[in-house]
Amino acid sequence: PYAALILVGGAGCACYAAYHFPEPVAFGRMAEIRGLVVRAEHHLDYQELTLGNGLRIYADRYPEFGYGDTVALEGAAERPKTPLLSGIVNARHTAIRLESENGGYAIQRRLLAAKTAFEDGLKKVLPSEQAAFLSGLTLGTTEGFSKGFLDELRASGTTHIVALSGSNVTGIIAGIMFLLALFLPRRTVFWPTVLAILLFVAMTGAESSLVRAAIMNGIVLVGTRYERAGSMRNAIVAAA
Repeated sequence: PYAALILVGGAGCACYAAYHFPEPVAFGRMAEIRGLVVRAEHHLDYQELTLGNGLRIYADRYPEFGYGDTVALEGAAERPKTPLLSGIVNARHTAIRLESENGGYAIQRRLLAAKTAFEDGLKKVLPSEQAAFLSGLTLGTTEGFSKGFLDELRASGTTHIVALSGSNVTGIIAGIMFLLALFLPRRTVFWPTVLAILLFVAMTGAESSLVRAAIMNGIVLVGTRYERAGSMRNAIVAAA
């Protein structure tokens, strides 16, 4: 099993390098920046746009851009502090042009639309801070948090509550299985639950912590379904 894991992991790294390796970036000078938005986070007074080429753009809150939009602007890239990005662009008070819409994957656009609808539903029935907090618990979204509330979370050491990790995913899986068991025989909820986990990971951005938690919870589900003894060591290796 370890040889198979290494083979699959190596193939995945090769595919990622072939299709997603960021292009070279010229730092410190103005240039035409253009790309597809693959991730958008909308905060109270600004938005973060991550492009497919690995650049992260900090822009004004409006006009609002989202996943699938192709944008263009004049800006200067700065070196990032993390290897997960190829550069950072401060585009506050900079005109950003929308060149096209509905790019990327259609399934991803529909999932993000469902996520937005869920968050909007919370805002309609709860006060703004409570709605933002519940969005953070279930979807890991901190966009609606005020700076004061974020500072209080950091000061109290409770920021992990609103970060999607193992405990959050476990609770969500338990909720999904409970709801499915209301309509389906208990022995048939396994595969719908696995599908729901995959869709949930895609909907929330497939961050590394969430993917890791989903893999480990998935292994536990498979072991329970097929009555196999659990091995935390194997689960950690597979998640890595």
